[in-house]
Amino acid sequence: MIKTHSDDLTPLNGNIIDTIARKIAHEAPQLADLPPDQLRRIAKAVVFDELKDSLRVQVEAARIDYKLEKEKFLKTTHSIHTARAYRQALERLEIWCRANDKNLVTLIPKDADDFIYAISAEGRSVASVRLDISASSAFFTWLERRHKSIRNPFRGTRARPKRTAKKTLQIPDKKDMSAIIDYFKGSTRAAVITMAGAGLRVGALPSLTIREGKYTCITKGKDQKGILSPTILKALKPLGAKPFIDRTAGGIAESVKYGMTTLFETGFIRAKYSCHDLRHYYAIHEYRSDKDIYALSKKLGHSNINITQMYLKGLDILED
Repeated sequence: MIKTHSDDLTPLNGNIIDTIARKIAHEAPQLADLPPDQLRRIAKAVVFDELKDSLRVQVEAARIDYKLEKEKFLKTTHSIHTARAYRQALERLEIWCRANDKNLVTLIPKDADDFIYAISAEGRSVASVRLDISASSAFFTWLERRHKSIRNPFRGTRARPKRTAKKTLQIPDKKDMSAIIDYFKGSTRAAVITMAGAGLRVGALPSLTIREGKYTCITKGKDQKGILSPTILKALKPLGAKPFIDRTAGGIAESVKYGMTTLFETGFIRAKYSCHDLRHYYAIHEYRSDKDIYALSKKLGHSNINITQMYLKGLDILED
């Protein structure tokens, strides 16, 4: 049991008390002339106050249901993909805390920096590390608003790795697209045609439903609908009204990645294109066909025109 009076803190390491006493005398000249025993008494009181503060934080932290708070936090994200990325980031933080005997909700800035240095040393990409930091910081900001004892240890960190130079975008041309469509078979081929021909995200495909040439799907947690071209409808017809219901977004992405790697390594295409590059392909060709940025914004499922403008600037087809 912790004593309630500073005079009773006899178990404290004497060297620590002496060091604190000297520091008090140095930083508070008005106390420098006090006898050594009084300086030690003040030093003990300082340590005692710190112990009380630390104990209070520990007690309040023990009242926090971390698992419940995490699930509530993840439900506030606007996308199942963001929620998945945030969950994985918090799981990495949990693993680090267990390995270093830390209580996650009582981490201090030094702990946050050490975590960042640790995951940076694992060889993961800068973008992945920065995502982990952003997810962890967002979670602690959430906790701050709900529990008075919590402070975000990631706020203001200088351990965050700097962004790497942006890679040059690789977007298929018509020759590459022809080779890509010829290579893939079955539902993966239909997925490629749909992403390149309608600009749908790969995450929207499992929820895609076709009725009378029109489609509905859920993309980034929001409903989206539109009309599909005859070419896309022809590719989807053998798969039924819900063409990708038995597939996951991750599974489709992996199939596309494997095929693109094979095509690139055998010299049939210029780069290892991703599912998002197919969306880029659609955006470029659709914008160049009629320069209607408002229609394109709706087809891409963007929440506002500003996002589409930034998207096209990133593809170097829209001037500032």
